[in-house]
Amino acid sequence: EHSLFLAKAEQTESIDETDLNTLTRTTSGVIVSGYPARLTAEIASESFRFPKGSLDIVDITAKSWPIPFTTVHIETGMVTFQSIDYPQPFVFESFTAAAIPYQDRVDIKQVVIKRGDTEIIVQGEIRKNSDETLALDLVLGLKNHEDFIRYLVEQKVIDDRSELFLSAGLKALERDGVVSLQLVTRDDNIYAGPFLIGNIRDIQSRF
Repeated sequence: EHSLFLAKAEQTESIDETDLNTLTRTTSGVIVSGYPARLTAEIASESFRFPKGSLDIVDITAKSWPIPFTTVHIETGMVTFQSIDYPQPFVFESFTAAAIPYQDRVDIKQVVIKRGDTEIIVQGEIRKNSDETLALDLVLGLKNHEDFIRYLVEQKVIDDRSELFLSAGLKALERDGVVSLQLVTRDDNIYAGPFLIGNIRDIQSRF
């Protein structure tokens, strides 16, 4: 059952039953309406605490028909992600998504994450492999990438030298104001276009 439809106000559970105590979830509770027609779930706030970070989301609304493998539409207010690797949290003003969840994959019709004039747009598929690692086959679009790179510098994710390199690389990929990159996994590594982002096993271990 999707966490958006769990009504308990507080719980400690992991995404995987074999990996208990890796995630603590606190929710304001869910209000579900619309049955037997299109369901609407509303949650004022959700907080997740991982071993190496946290995720806080407010003003969540999810809508879907009560039929398996139909599109789920999600809208949220502010999203705040904190990692122990960085001194400052990442804050985004809104998150919207349209996706179809299956047992071993999620088909993403579109995800839009906004911060100021920057929009991060994602489409594609995320699949779970037999060894529990995630396989990414996504197209990542970035509008107004200059502001986003400056934000990464402010958050001390990258330094000034990396800013120059990243800005030049993204500028070369820009078309009509949008940078488009393939976000894929190959041999456990994650690549955004030509850029190596990290190792999927290392990233998953943080959650």
